[in-house]
Amino acid sequence: MNFFKIVKRSGIRFSALIVLVSFSLCGCTGGITENLNDEPLSFSTEYDLNRELPETFAPSDGYSNGGCFYVVWSAENVSYGDDGMSLSIEERDDRLYGAEMRSIRHYGYGDYEVRMKPSAKAGTASTFFLYTGEFDDPDGDGKGNPHDEIDIEFLGKTPTKVQLNFFASGRGGHEYMLDLGFDATKEFHDYGFRWTENYIVWFVDGKPVYKVYDSPFDPIPKTPSDIFMSYWSGSKDAVGWMGAFEYSGVTSAEYQWVRTTASPMSY
Repeated sequence: MNFFKIVKRSGIRFSALIVLVSFSLCGCTGGITENLNDEPLSFSTEYDLNRELPETFAPSDGYSNGGCFYVVWSAENVSYGDDGMSLSIEERDDRLYGAEMRSIRHYGYGDYEVRMKPSAKAGTASTFFLYTGEFDDPDGDGKGNPHDEIDIEFLGKTPTKVQLNFFASGRGGHEYMLDLGFDATKEFHDYGFRWTENYIVWFVDGKPVYKVYDSPFDPIPKTPSDIFMSYWSGSKDAVGWMGAFEYSGVTSAEYQWVRTTASPMSY
């Protein structure tokens, strides 16, 4: 397979940095998993993903993030049906194409949740996350945003686990692998998080499962970000984290809805 050219475009929101330091599978220090009594997630807006929502989400198309991403994003790999949205990986013309959807506008503090069924394909990642970075320039001053990110990531090689993570001003190393106690690829489940100024707490099927607090020495994200959903295969650089990918036909990650209490921001 021919490797593809990396295309960088001004104004395009990249999620390339999602895996800069994501190869460690160790738990994040400072996180809490026991005796969590956080209130259930609540929502004011639900985005049903059984149809296109062009005023809310747009597909990434025609470029590659490079690095650990061994796909070109393609709008053709996004499809809709009664069960929701499918993001697919497919080989065409000796290139591998993946799929990514991102929100048109940024969102701030609030509750976020997705109902999804990740792929079981080794060497792939099925994701739901918030992200912003240097290619976002809401102030128009050319400086861009800091790299802030909150992640829910499923690796096909470990279908009974989910990786939770965050970046704040480009600082990562907060990966936590949560044992779900079930195979996430078999049916749809609900995954989400509450993002506040002081903490982030992740939820699975309505129950709090992992919590991190802001601190001066290890801050959490502060910057309004885009909502992302993506399905992609890793390059050779990512084998240690994701497992080896071997193409054997089209595979997909499935998404039914996204819910949030946050309102889209104008910029």
